[in-house]
Amino acid sequence: MQAAMECLPCMMAQAVRVARLAAPDDEAVQQNVVRVFADHVARHGLTGSPPAMLRPLYAAVPRLTGTADPFAQVKQHANRRAAQLLPGLRSKVSAAADPLHTALNIAIIGNYMDAGTGIEFDWEGALETENRADWSARWYPSFRTALQTARTVVILGDNCGEIVLDTLLVEQLNALGLDVTYAVRGAPVLNDATMEDALGCGMTQLCRVVDSGADSPGAYPESLSAGFTHTLMQADVVLAKGQGNFEGLRGHLRPVWFAFKAKCAVVAQMLDVPQGTSMFLLQQP
Repeated sequence: MQAAMECLPCMMAQAVRVARLAAPDDEAVQQNVVRVFADHVARHGLTGSPPAMLRPLYAAVPRLTGTADPFAQVKQHANRRAAQLLPGLRSKVSAAADPLHTALNIAIIGNYMDAGTGIEFDWEGALETENRADWSARWYPSFRTALQTARTVVILGDNCGEIVLDTLLVEQLNALGLDVTYAVRGAPVLNDATMEDALGCGMTQLCRVVDSGADSPGAYPESLSAGFTHTLMQADVVLAKGQGNFEGLRGHLRPVWFAFKAKCAVVAQMLDVPQGTSMFLLQQP
């Protein structure tokens, strides 16, 4: 997805948020982070997807501030809170007429836990209220059919907290006899999940977990390691979680199933849905 003019205010606001988190007591450093990113955007313009454009920001933050993971506390809180809700949600999945569908719905709602948008979503409330199947009417039957003939599934994860809820989805895929690989970010960026989070939430006990190589707030082809790109291309089914992965991978490499919340106005308008809609769709390259 090519970044739009409307993406610029969001990107600059994100630069301000990460600068304040990374150097909370030093306004001069904060201003320098924002200035460096603004200069990069001014030189390169709207080139590439939003994740690709934001990659230099997150590469520069540790160097300019000395803080390797500005969102560490945000991530820890999200993982803890999701873990507290997990037993009840697991019971909900087990009691469902279609446990896979329910687990996927929970996993999509978990995508609300996104520090990149600057918008606060009530994801816990959504777990109680968003039980309708609107998102699944078109593509879910085809997804179930694809799984029937599949052997391997690769999931590209997104946020912390969300990864905890994703364990319910992986459990259901395991129950279908599928060989699941779950990919995390290659370095701390926003509140996205890394290997540390996968270890902490027990994902590594459920399936193979790999580092995708992506160090941007959303994977895109050039951000992926050669090894993970091979894994991605060889998989029978690929499911990419999160709006950032949708922005970066839509229309690239191979057919990909996307599961996410359309959290920003630009993406919602492109998909012709209200902001905050649960999305589940297959995109061809």
